[in-house]
Amino acid sequence: MTPTRSTEVHPGRRCKAVTLAGTPCKNYSSGGSRHCFFHDPTLKEKRKAATSAGGQRGRARTLPGETADFTLSGASSVVELLSRTVNQTLRGEIDPKVANAVGYLSTVILRAREQGEIEERLAKVEEALKTQGK
Repeated sequence: MTPTRSTEVHPGRRCKAVTLAGTPCKNYSSGGSRHCFFHDPTLKEKRKAATSAGGQRGRARTLPGETADFTLSGASSVVELLSRTVNQTLRGEIDPKVANAVGYLSTVILRAREQGEIEERLAKVEEALKTQGK
């Protein structure tokens, strides 16, 4: 039989705090305290440290704000950016999620440039056809 969180299984080990909703806290008391980690007044500093550490752990690693912008002038510069990004990801300098975003946005930029070039070429062809038809 696996233990459950019911008060019948562990009477007296529940946190003695009352939640903001007015119901008894359902967490177990921690150590010799009558309160759980979240309600024990003596653990306030530990809760702050845990909250801060948790926020930093989930944060994506990015490059510093003073990192110079990278100008994408064409396919070769996108290849160079992607090569840098791969190496920075392998060294742990940036988060893989950020690297993934760089790859996706690079693809979008290349497609947009390609579309622009096609539109320019089409406009030239249409202009040439108009000129020949006169």
